[in-house]
Amino acid sequence: MATTRVYQLAKELNIGSKEILSVLEELGVSVKSHMSGIDDVAVELIREHFLEEEEPEVQKKATKKKADEKEEPKPPKHPPKKPEKPEKKERIPEVKETPPEPVREPVEEKPTPPKKIILEKSLTIDELAQKLRTTSEHLKEALQEEGKEASSSRILDFDTTTRLARRFGAEVEVGEGASDALLKIALETGAFRKNVARRAPVVTIMGHVDHGKTTILDEIRKSKIVEAESGNITQHIGAYYVTTPQGDVVFLDTPGHQAFTAMRARGAHVTDIVVLVVAVDDGIMPQTQEAIRHAQAAGVPIIVALNKMDRAMENVERVKRSFARFGLIPEDEGGDTIFVPTSAIKRQGLDTLIEMILLVAEMADLTAPSKGPAKGLIIETKLDKGRGPVATVLVQAGQLEGGDIFVAGTTTGKVRAMTDDRGRNVKAAGPSRPVEVMGFDSLPDAGEVFSVIPKGRKAKEYLASLAELQREEESRAAPQVRREAILLPLEEEKEENCLNIILKADVFGSLGALSGSLMKLATEEVKIEIIHSGVGSVSKADVSLAEIAQAEIIGFGIKVDSAIAAFAKQQDVQIKVFDIIYSLLDHVEMVIKKMAKPTLVEEELGTAEIRAVFSVPNIGKVAGCFVLTGRMVRDGKARLLRGGEEIYTGRMASLKRFKKDVKEVQTNFDCGIGLHGFQDYEVGDVIHCYHLVEETAG
Repeated sequence: MATTRVYQLAKELNIGSKEILSVLEELGVSVKSHMSGIDDVAVELIREHFLEEEEPEVQKKATKKKADEKEEPKPPKHPPKKPEKPEKKERIPEVKETPPEPVREPVEEKPTPPKKIILEKSLTIDELAQKLRTTSEHLKEALQEEGKEASSSRILDFDTTTRLARRFGAEVEVGEGASDALLKIALETGAFRKNVARRAPVVTIMGHVDHGKTTILDEIRKSKIVEAESGNITQHIGAYYVTTPQGDVVFLDTPGHQAFTAMRARGAHVTDIVVLVVAVDDGIMPQTQEAIRHAQAAGVPIIVALNKMDRAMENVERVKRSFARFGLIPEDEGGDTIFVPTSAIKRQGLDTLIEMILLVAEMADLTAPSKGPAKGLIIETKLDKGRGPVATVLVQAGQLEGGDIFVAGTTTGKVRAMTDDRGRNVKAAGPSRPVEVMGFDSLPDAGEVFSVIPKGRKAKEYLASLAELQREEESRAAPQVRREAILLPLEEEKEENCLNIILKADVFGSLGALSGSLMKLATEEVKIEIIHSGVGSVSKADVSLAEIAQAEIIGFGIKVDSAIAAFAKQQDVQIKVFDIIYSLLDHVEMVIKKMAKPTLVEEELGTAEIRAVFSVPNIGKVAGCFVLTGRMVRDGKARLLRGGEEIYTGRMASLKRFKKDVKEVQTNFDCGIGLHGFQDYEVGDVIHCYHLVEETAG
């Protein structure tokens, strides 16, 4: 019997998959998701159910006619009943006994509560009850159901106030005249947001390096992102809004190299769906496993794109089975994970991939407030020479517009300009829109919450207090660097082999990822100390600090001004700049190997057997030897073995040939040997002569 997928039937009938799943559940048909297959009988039942709904108007008219016909004969029936009214009068007292109950019923139903309440300050239970037009007792009962006790004068926190208000049918908004503390809470929780509407899904593309993540995105966007990346490797997070015939999707393209684990983790926590790209000719690799862990930890649905199908189709089933140990089982094998075969190079399967993304999004019913002050997340930051601090912001709620005043962590600013992922100017950005924002007072950290502050007097006061807090934190975190402050610890740790690094990168995300990778290169013999790191090009202050701390300056994705390069050369400071992370890490690893203390390896020079023992006046005993192998060297080290057991380890004190001091004696020649601090020679002992060779790793 043929089977039809739920989503295919939904497409045919032009309805949502959720509606079909709901009807199938009522009919007792067991299905897991929109990807589940149903037989022809179930398909016909669904068609009948939804086709019947197309005839309601005809049925309503027929029903109305019948109702009208039935109502016409009713008037004659009323007169005969009039004489019976006196009997009903006796029942009137019974009706009068019930009024006390109906009067109380509206209280139980929370009569006419306001649709919203505006907060200027934190409220007590009594004050909230008054705003909600209910009683304090009702609010206390609601709290008791949550396992909380409270007195009428207890001041409620913002979350509890919001929760109680919603329970009584009202939404909470924070007024512009609210206290700074309440305003900050409102910004963090998005209390200003309203007008919920559907939004595009945010999809993070993850996977191992060189498995085709960015190439897939290129084909979907009809762009050439790969060519812009050094070494054709994605090394920053890219956020792209893509419009397709099936619908709109926002893609986050995260780097696959292991150094960017933190960036991938950040991507997974801002996304609705993860597309895990796996090359069928490689299968599951280390970064693939990391991506799976990040996505599962974030509770995000995973769609697996089996890429490079044009290369090794025979591996497909084996690769699919390998996902079982991670709990990712294909739907056609009884699981709930969608697997889509793709070939980015040949542009195969990409339309299906988009279709599956939008189906998963439909099931998730993704919505967000489309109006009001914007709230979002800082995806990436960089210091642009011409534009100053710039950040990629993913708007998650509300509308971000030019001129908006915002806060991100301890950084504030005003939107001076916005551009989309293609560099076009944008006037406003709503939910699920990634935009590059200009106007930050200082560079924010990637991952910070970005919130627009509603215009008003209190907002200005809040910004002023935030700016003061920022200045205090900066003064504590970045004291002035003094030569003594650096030289003192360097003197104290003189014996410790340490590579001092000043790290500069083009964007904040790269900076964090590189710092972690560099620290992992440290060994027991050579430690790594990142004495300063920052976003932007190398400055004169960086060079001065490097000269004082005897550090090397390492840059990633930046350019060094010729004047700074000349100043660094004058100060004898090394500046190394890289565009590819592999090259940067290889360079540091090579430096560490050069700094490492060389390993001393024994190199045997020769052996000699003691054939006689002589006593020499004023000297003591001397061993008369015959050189068996190699050569005996006067300044060499020596080890004496007796019956295979080591008796002595030290160095040669003297080496003679017929009373004459010599530097060395070759194989098959006699010689006299004296060992430093040793006299207990016996015939038959064997002396091994060797020296130590310094050997550096690699």
